Amino acid sequence: MINFNEQRFLEIGASVYNRRAEIEQIADKLTEKGFSNLFFSSVGGSQAMMDPFYDMVQEYSKIPVYSVLSSTLVLTGHNQLDKDSVVFMASKSGDTKETVAACKYVKEIGCTVVSVCGKEDSVLESLSDYCFVYGDGRPQELVYYLL
Repeated sequence: MINFNEQRFLEIGASVYNRRAEIEQIADKLTEKGFSNLFFSSVGGSQAMMDPFYDMVQEYSKIPVYSVLSSTLVLTGHNQLDKDSVVFMASKSGDTKETVAACKYVKEIGCTVVSVCGKEDSVLESLSDYCFVYGDGRPQELVYYLL
């Protein structure tokens, strides 16, 4: 990996793992509330990072799950998206325009949004029902493994 910093990777990983209880509380709240289905929606590298979790849910669960690029979601909607949907989003910057637009769109429908961001006090964080800020760098996908 280009510019891979093993020490920084381990530090961020430990930071995320040390907040495991916070992540599990999000999962507990989602389960208590209930949901009709799950959506994974972002763009670029953030969507690529979430796609394995979409695959995992689809293969190992009977929960209806969908993976839709944020720009596509805003332009075309989705016939399974409803007020009981949980939408997972991610953005390293927290202000990716397509993801922010999709977040606003699904919030208007009444969906619950769970986001993972690299920066505190971002637009995506402010729009989300639940947001986990992991800091800059990798492994942000650890949040989804724990969730």
